[in-house]
Amino acid sequence: MENSELMQLMYDLQQAYLRQQHWYYPYALDFCIDKLGKQYQLQPDDLERITFYKDNMTQLIYFVPENEQWEENFGTEQREMFVFQVEKICTRRGITSQPDEIQYCVYPTDVADIKERLVNLGTVEFEFSDKKIAGSNTSITENEYTQAVKDMVHGTLMENERYGKYQIYIGEYFVTDNTGIYAEELEDTAIQISAAVICMDDGYGYYCRFLASDLLVDGNVKIYYYVSDTANIWEEVIRQAMTDNRYVISLEVNAEDDVEIPVNPYPFVMLPILNNAVGNGRYPESAIYGENIFY
Repeated sequence: MENSELMQLMYDLQQAYLRQQHWYYPYALDFCIDKLGKQYQLQPDDLERITFYKDNMTQLIYFVPENEQWEENFGTEQREMFVFQVEKICTRRGITSQPDEIQYCVYPTDVADIKERLVNLGTVEFEFSDKKIAGSNTSITENEYTQAVKDMVHGTLMENERYGKYQIYIGEYFVTDNTGIYAEELEDTAIQISAAVICMDDGYGYYCRFLASDLLVDGNVKIYYYVSDTANIWEEVIRQAMTDNRYVISLEVNAEDDVEIPVNPYPFVMLPILNNAVGNGRYPESAIYGENIFY
C-alpha cells in the first residue's frame, strides 16, 4: 500500500476516535478491548503509531497500536486487533452545511483464526492532536433541511395543540443509503436528521427522526418521519442533544398559526424533560408496545 494511502487510513482512524465524544454518529466506535475480564480503552497516545493489516479474503482492514502499553497488556502475538471500516456515501448535489458523508466503524476482535491470511500493510506514525486534525468540526448552520425539520415539528405540534415556545436541537445529520420503506421516493440516498424538541414553557419534550431527499423537488425538501426504535431511550437522547448543542432552532407555536400538518404515522409522545415539567407526560401505550415507533 502506498504511503499516502496509509496516511489516509491513519487520518481517518484518528477522526473516528474523535467521533466517540459525539453521540449522534450511527455506527459503532468501540476502542475498548477486553482480555480476561480486564478492559483496555485505547487512549490518544495509542493512536500515534499504528500497524495496519488487510484480510485479502474479506478486504477488511485491521489495526493494532505499536507501543509499550499495548505490548505489556497483549504481548506481541497479535491475537487481538481492531476492525476499521470506512464508508463514504456522497450527496447528489452540493449542500451547505454538508451532511456527514463519511462513516466510521471500529470494534475489537480476535484474529487467531485468520491471522495467516492477514497482510501487513505497514506502520504509520502521526501525532494525535485534535487541533491538527482538520474536519473535526461538527457544527451545522441554517439551511433548507433545518427549515424543513422546523416546519415538520411546527405542524406536528399544531396538530396536537401543543402551543408555546420551543427549542429544537438537531442531532443526527448524515447521508445514508438505508432508506427503508421510502426507498422508491428517495431513490436509495437520503439525509437522516434527528431532533430533540423542548417546550421551554412547560418543560416537556420529544425526540424525532426524519429522512429527507438530498435532491430538491421544485425547490423544496422532500421529508418524512422515520421509524427506528422504541421510545425507552428518548429522555437520555434528548438530554444528550441539549448538552451537545450542535444546532438549535427557536420556534413559537400559536393557535392561529397557518402551517401544513405533516403525515406522521407514529405515536406522539411528550415526556417531562426540564425541571419545571409537572406530571408524567403524554405517553400512549402504543409508544411502549407498538412496532411503529420513531425516536
